[in-house]
Amino acid sequence: MWGERMNKKVIICEDSFDGILSGVYDAWVHMNENKGDNIILSCAGNYNMELFMEYIYVEKNMENAIKVAKSIRKKISSLAYKNVYMTAISSKECKADLIFRFLKYGYKIGRSVTECLAIPEVSDMMKIVVRVGKEYDHFRGFLRFYDRGDGWLQADIEPKNDIIELLGQHFGDRLPNENFIIKDIKRNKTAIHKKNMDYCIFSDITLENVEDRIAVKGSEEYYQNMWKVFFETIAIESRTNEKLQKTNVPLRYRKYMTEFDKINS
Repeated sequence: MWGERMNKKVIICEDSFDGILSGVYDAWVHMNENKGDNIILSCAGNYNMELFMEYIYVEKNMENAIKVAKSIRKKISSLAYKNVYMTAISSKECKADLIFRFLKYGYKIGRSVTECLAIPEVSDMMKIVVRVGKEYDHFRGFLRFYDRGDGWLQADIEPKNDIIELLGQHFGDRLPNENFIIKDIKRNKTAIHKKNMDYCIFSDITLENVEDRIAVKGSEEYYQNMWKVFFETIAIESRTNEKLQKTNVPLRYRKYMTEFDKINS
């Protein structure tokens, strides 16, 4: 027992898609060198230090991450690559090791691995992919932009999963002629889309040149009030079903939805 624990190696990687793929690359190298299944892959901050375990910290390496990404698409499938991405942006603590173990099966089985739900790693990954996909679909419908008054639209969100890149791409396609910002308050990540350009993701950005000049226009206040009036007008008091409302629009999505401002206050 102790001998097994002493031989275990924990590869610690950055908690990001590229960071996890970099970790997969290094974990694979260590696995081949040690010729055994004694490697655990974990994101920084998602593990508890234990005695008799060797911890190896891996820096994000874009060259290695790209190699892994290409190999997944070529040797397994594009669907497997998509599932790996969706798992990587989830809030699941064990996601890095799950991806590593899923890929070990994937490289052996090939394209059909995504259908092998009898394998725990595959079924666990699919559950995560479904949850992340559902949250992304919800935010596509519940996200609300407001006019900052400086030529930019902004939306604030606090999703459970790191879906800001998906939202940036979606609204970039939907609103190509708009300057907009989507800010993940929880992770301090920001998607910025400039008119007729691709969106960019920034971490720990203060946006001083933009945010210090926030001033909601009177016209914007007018449209925000219209949302509230519309919401209140269509409601039939005698048929109010708060339980159904909470099912269709869960409370955690309402914080930044204009039509719920009065209710939240």
